[in-house]
Amino acid sequence: MPVNKEDTIIETETTGKAASEIAASVKDLRSLIDHLTALTVQSEPKVDCPKFKAQIALLPERSPYHISELLQYHDSDFIRQAYAAVLKRSPTDSELASQTENLRGGRQGKVEIVENLVSSAEGKKVNTRVIGLKSATQKKLVKIPVIGYVVRVLSGFIRLPILIRNQERFEAYALGQQQRLVDHLDQLNTYFSEHSNEASAIRELCETLPMLFDAIVEANGKIELIRSQIETINAELKEHKVRIDIAESKHLDQQQTMLDERQAAYALQREFLIQEQAVIVDTQRMTLMDLQSQLAELSERQQKVLAEFKEHQSMLESLMTRSTVSS
Repeated sequence: MPVNKEDTIIETETTGKAASEIAASVKDLRSLIDHLTALTVQSEPKVDCPKFKAQIALLPERSPYHISELLQYHDSDFIRQAYAAVLKRSPTDSELASQTENLRGGRQGKVEIVENLVSSAEGKKVNTRVIGLKSATQKKLVKIPVIGYVVRVLSGFIRLPILIRNQERFEAYALGQQQRLVDHLDQLNTYFSEHSNEASAIRELCETLPMLFDAIVEANGKIELIRSQIETINAELKEHKVRIDIAESKHLDQQQTMLDERQAAYALQREFLIQEQAVIVDTQRMTLMDLQSQLAELSERQQKVLAEFKEHQSMLESLMTRSTVSS
């Protein structure tokens, strides 16, 4: 079955949106319980109602950080930790609201938010190092049409255990939040049972309990959906790996065939050169023999001419002698 390239990205949009929806659901549950708590406090201000959550402690100020230290937090807690770690300050109300909305809506992932903070003008000025982010070369490499797709697939396959471990952490976090909700509801029930003057708040709480449990059930369903999506992504990554292995095998076979053809052509060319050199040597040898033959013939002629010259010279000397005697 063909799979779109976008389905194999490490943090898929579907998974990110589902996780953001779960965080948003948990946030809504917190808001609802805070609202009920406010009602009980208004009815009897002098009594302390159990609080749902205390402010989390920020990471110690240092450099560098590892991205996994920040990814263990969720929702607005993650935004506060990211600003404190990268920019060494707390986010403003508008920044907190905007970044949390982007995270819940799936418009930006956690890693992307940290990368934006690090690459911002303020982030460059503070110069906080975060280990585990993509380098500029990796960002350029994944943008190349074919190579980038292969790199993303292999990177996703390699980082799949990390994704599964992060998902298990998130599931544990969500289940922990659910348990905290149940514990807090138990505390509220105990509190309301001890204060008969708050009967109206108890009735409102009883009316909202089904909504709370429906939200918990919905969150569990979304967790199961994320788990099934991860399993699907795992199967698709394995399928892509098999396809890549087959393509690499075919490519290697083609390269080996081309190499064999080149070696055969080189052997033929070498044999041709050897034969050509042998022909040249034979031709030169025959030419040399012709030259030697011509030289011997010329030498023989030269000797004949010298003999004739000496014969003519002796005849001339004889004639001169005779002429001298006659006179």
